[in-house]
Amino acid sequence: MPRHEEHHNSPPSSSGGGDLQPLDEMPPSANRVYGVLEQTDSPLSSTEIASRTPLASRTVRNALHQLREADLVGVRASILDPRKRQYELNDTER
Repeated sequence: MPRHEEHHNSPPSSSGGGDLQPLDEMPPSANRVYGVLEQTDSPLSSTEIASRTPLASRTVRNALHQLREADLVGVRASILDPRKRQYELNDTER
């Protein structure tokens, strides 16, 4: 039986990828992390994201990886400490 896609107020997937997983098909942890990033105007570290959710740090890191693979979230080096990564929604998702 064919599967029907439903999109409920979720951001669209990138149009170029084809096999990018839309947000509504990701695990609840990825949706929670996306929601945290959606509520802030500045990039956050995985530790900062974890502190704003009941999720374990490892779960947050896995969710960020999934969101990056789907091109929903970008990563950059921290201005204060280039060894640390900060995450933010990609411009196309805001």
